[in-house]
Amino acid sequence: MKETIPILLNRRKRFTQRHVWVEESKTITVGQEDSSLVKIYVPSVLERLTCLFSSLENIQHPYRNNIHDIIQDIESFRYEDWKLSHMDSLEFEQVCDVFRDVTSAHKKHTDILHSILYHHDSNSVKGLCMDNGHHTTLRVPLPLYTGNLLIIFFCMGHCVSGLVEGLSEKKWLTRLIHDFSFMTEDQNLVPITQLSPMDLYRFFLLYHSSILRTCPLRPSQLIELGMANQSMVDFMTSGQYSVGNGTAEECHQFLLVPPRVMRGMEKACVLDQIMNAAGIGGYGGGGTAGGAVQGCSVFTTTFDFGSLGPAFRGRDNVSHVYFIPTIRLEVQCLADLESGPMYGMTRTTMSDNNPGFWVNANRSSSHPFHALMNVIRESKKIRPINMEVPRIIFVTNTIQGP
Repeated sequence: MKETIPILLNRRKRFTQRHVWVEESKTITVGQEDSSLVKIYVPSVLERLTCLFSSLENIQHPYRNNIHDIIQDIESFRYEDWKLSHMDSLEFEQVCDVFRDVTSAHKKHTDILHSILYHHDSNSVKGLCMDNGHHTTLRVPLPLYTGNLLIIFFCMGHCVSGLVEGLSEKKWLTRLIHDFSFMTEDQNLVPITQLSPMDLYRFFLLYHSSILRTCPLRPSQLIELGMANQSMVDFMTSGQYSVGNGTAEECHQFLLVPPRVMRGMEKACVLDQIMNAAGIGGYGGGGTAGGAVQGCSVFTTTFDFGSLGPAFRGRDNVSHVYFIPTIRLEVQCLADLESGPMYGMTRTTMSDNNPGFWVNANRSSSHPFHALMNVIRESKKIRPINMEVPRIIFVTNTIQGP
């Protein structure tokens, strides 16, 4: 264990170091990059966690205090207190204490992400299901759901880039594929015939977080959605990440593509495989093979006072946004993005696969990702105490076929 302490200390330093991603997909410390390589600037893990903590403030997410604990752990750690020359004189119990202190931030980081991806009962989701005999409904408060998406966006990016050792994205995706199937007697995986609201919830966490981790956005949109702050944007647009030689204001008109090193595996094929297995999106599904037709619906319900204001409580507006009708188109767009450009894109050359597609990203209601972006904005609104919290609702039902 003594021999691993210096290695762990070096790994812990990654929390506070800004990095540059070069075209060979290596992450290096700022100041050590080769000027001849195309570079994408990545803020430090501490900066990203600080942004996440701030983004969860209006949402009032249950893990916000846990994020704050990690930030305090990183900021209060003093490397000068750890003199490696004194390690040889430590007893076993003392070495264990040192090991625990050095790895504490990594452990807290992993615990939060693991709880959201695997232990849904620990983040207030369990117990929200209702069954009326015809269909089962899971009603998740929208701020909780979007907060989970932001945590996956930031923390999974840290893991897949190697900046923070933690969960394996590959194991997460493999687990999802396995859970949406069942093992036959001859050890073959076949699609499930009954989908639960919790299955839908887990699928949409992957689906929506994949969009956030892949979709190019303007700096102003990143800030509005809580995916970056002004300091991060200034650093990200400081080098060759933005295409062109314009002013700083002009750079902020470019769409920024998330670095490949933080996107992780290509997930469009996994999403498509699960949709076909579970019958999400209008075709495919194990339901037809099992003699049943699987019905499912995912939508958000939001409330506002309408144009007359809060004094007229009898005229509140209730609106719904449905996700499944457009899911096939969005997954196809996601697949195009995953095989698209690596670097910042100009307003006239947005994508080799679909030129000009992202020019009006999120400005038009016909844009495939428009609904998700509006839902995130809705969850961050400050509401009067007498207004109901918006929810994302997962509904499944099984109708027996003839």
